[in-house]
Amino acid sequence: MKTPIELPSGQILDLSRCITLKVLNDNSYELIMEGYHQSLPISTIDALRLKQILLDRKEIPVWTPAEQQERNKVAMAKLQAMIDQDATQPFSPEAEQNFAEFQKTVDEQRPDGQKLFST
Repeated sequence: MKTPIELPSGQILDLSRCITLKVLNDNSYELIMEGYHQSLPISTIDALRLKQILLDRKEIPVWTPAEQQERNKVAMAKLQAMIDQDATQPFSPEAEQNFAEFQKTVDEQRPDGQKLFST
């Protein structure tokens, strides 16, 4: 899950990919990110803000698949109602004509014997 944050420098960082914030000997900072082969230098003000965010961060709750499905029931019911309503509405004549044109165009551009919509 992406967790974007904006640092004081204006950079946007995906917090979920942050592995560690390293303090170097000269009091500068480097950020180690998942998927990067080397650490990234980060300004002191950005590092301090990131440190504050990481320390203040609450644990994100993790649900089992069954719990997540239960939480999604209302949204799933609304989605199913929208799908059912859409399925009962016929296509407009313009949409039918556009699709027929699409079929014709696709078949015209394919070699003989490999037509998708016509024989």
